[in-house]
Amino acid sequence: MATHEYEHRQIGVAVLALVILLAILPLRHFVYAAASRSGGILTLMAVVLLLVLLALGVLFSSLNVQVMYGHIIWSFGPGFFRRMVPLERIAEVRPCRNPWPQGLGIRRHDGVQVYAVAGGPAVELELEDGGRIRLGTNDPNGLVRAVRAAQQAD
Repeated sequence: MATHEYEHRQIGVAVLALVILLAILPLRHFVYAAASRSGGILTLMAVVLLLVLLALGVLFSSLNVQVMYGHIIWSFGPGFFRRMVPLERIAEVRPCRNPWPQGLGIRRHDGVQVYAVAGGPAVELELEDGGRIRLGTNDPNGLVRAVRAAQQAD
C-alpha cells in the first residue's frame, strides 16, 4: 500500500469572512480609543475579542483530509482536533451534501457527526458499528475514490 494516497485541504471562506466581519467591531473600538486617548475595560474586552476571533480563524479556517496508512484522517487548520478512522471500520462511503445551517464546525446532527468548514458537498462514512461521520469537502468524488481504492488495496 502506498504511504500517501490522498490529501486535500478545503479553505473555509465563510469562516474567514465571518471572522473578518466580526473583527471590525474591536478594530473600530481601537481607532476611537486611540483618537480619544482613552482605554479601560472596553479596550481590554476588545483585545480579548480580537484574540478569540484570531484563534477561531486560524483553528477553523480549513479542513484537511488525508487517506494514508490504512486510515482516513482529518483535522482543522494547523492540525487542530485531529481524528482518524481505520479504513476497515468503514462499511460504506458516499458523497452527500451538508445543509448550510448544519454544515459548519463540529456538531452532531440527525445521528451524524459532522466536521466541516462550509455547507455544501461532503462525504459520509458509514461505520460498521452503525455510526456515521460526515466530512465537508469540495472534492467529494476524489475523496470517495481514494477511500475505496485504499480499502481495495488492503
